[in-house]
Amino acid sequence: MKLNLKDIFNSAKGVEEVNPNSIKEGFPKIYNDIPVLDTETVYGIVSLSCAHCIELIPELTNLSHFENFVLITDGDENDNQAIIQELNLKFPIISYTKPLSQLGIIHTPTCVRVDKQGAYVASEFTKDIEQVIEFLQHSGS
Repeated sequence: MKLNLKDIFNSAKGVEEVNPNSIKEGFPKIYNDIPVLDTETVYGIVSLSCAHCIELIPELTNLSHFENFVLITDGDENDNQAIIQELNLKFPIISYTKPLSQLGIIHTPTCVRVDKQGAYVASEFTKDIEQVIEFLQHSGS
């Protein structure tokens, strides 16, 4: 069965939130499941059941010139492949199917900036593409 974005987007339910203090403590746990890049990186974290995230995902095509952006979804690899194919995205998309709350993520979408060692630098609730771009522009890209 082939998944498409419409099916994924129709499952959106609500909004999750971000708590910077809990992210600083929780986000390093993600490195058990995803690689740490050797540069300052911005991880965009979205839930495929979040209405704000579903609105934001198609706008991420505007990020093709940022080399330090990685999208993390709570979807599986099939969901991610459907997003990549439908939107022709060039940045990495990684599945994190454990509860986002384990990373300190309570609200989505959010961006988390880490340094090249993977240490937390900053995070922000980024409900629209302008906020994501502004967050990226303050990183090392």
